[in-house]
Amino acid sequence: MQALVKRFEGQPFDILGINTDGDKEQYKRDCISEGVTWRSTWEGREQAVVKQWGVSAFPTIYVLDGKGVIRFKNSRGEGLERDVATLMAELAEEPTHRDAGVREAGMRMQGGEASGLSLLLTEHAAADAEWKEAMLGLRGKERRALRKLNPASKFLAGFQTVADAGSGRAKLWLAMNMADATDLKSSELKEVLAPLYGELCHNFARAEFASQTLDALIAEKRRLDGDDRAKLLRAFAVNCKNHALEGVAIGAELAYYQKSKDKDELALAVQLTEQLFDDYLDTEAGAAIWGARNKGSFEGVGNAAPDFPAVDTKGNPFRLSDYKGQVVMLDFWGFW
Repeated sequence: MQALVKRFEGQPFDILGINTDGDKEQYKRDCISEGVTWRSTWEGREQAVVKQWGVSAFPTIYVLDGKGVIRFKNSRGEGLERDVATLMAELAEEPTHRDAGVREAGMRMQGGEASGLSLLLTEHAAADAEWKEAMLGLRGKERRALRKLNPASKFLAGFQTVADAGSGRAKLWLAMNMADATDLKSSELKEVLAPLYGELCHNFARAEFASQTLDALIAEKRRLDGDDRAKLLRAFAVNCKNHALEGVAIGAELAYYQKSKDKDELALAVQLTEQLFDDYLDTEAGAAIWGARNKGSFEGVGNAAPDFPAVDTKGNPFRLSDYKGQVVMLDFWGFW
């Protein structure tokens, strides 16, 4: 790959990766450590584009010409360079061609934490890391005893004070750590967590830590009632005013209602599906809907490449059709 990148640097050629690893965050770290510089999207469990293109083996490589037509499949090594060079030569012979001009309009967060809260966050992170390291070396009774000494309990009062002063970030810490910091029963936790997340979703959905709030809320499948969680996801989507995060929240709400047996909730699932298809195709949840509806649309070499929406590892939405006018190597791959 690096040889291709170097050979055609500055020319109308791009590599797009469709990654199918199981862990998104590990995949991002591996991209950095392995020097992956080309644009890539992570498929996740849905693997919408993989299904759309009918890919069954990895890696699978396609090379598209400047008109978006699939010209080669599974070229390797020198053969791959030759095929790309052939299409580059064809592109150069055309009277005119446009550069893709794909914009990366990333979400830029601003804002900072008060020094007192920053200190609390730093100290808790250090204490938590030390506690977890100590847990690794213990077994049996000793491990169970140390498990009860979660350091979050020592920081609870400090974060509560900052939260009471109006800090949304401190409220998020409370929501994420309340179970570890207290001995509250399940029913008591729900009574505490629901209003905490409610305030975060209504009043802090546009904060710089909004994506962390959403991740935490999505993970709360046991400590919140399903209906409460779905309503909170809806509130977050309405209030966050960030397109990518809206798509994630709507997708998570949809996943809940799709499992329901209630007629009204199933009807709501249909509405949410249409909303994702109409307005959020450039988000991961929207891409999953797109893939489900376009499954089997792939016809192979010599045919127009099926378009698809995706989100890259930096959170920027794009579509395959953005790259018309360039030669594209589409690589379905994984680190595994």
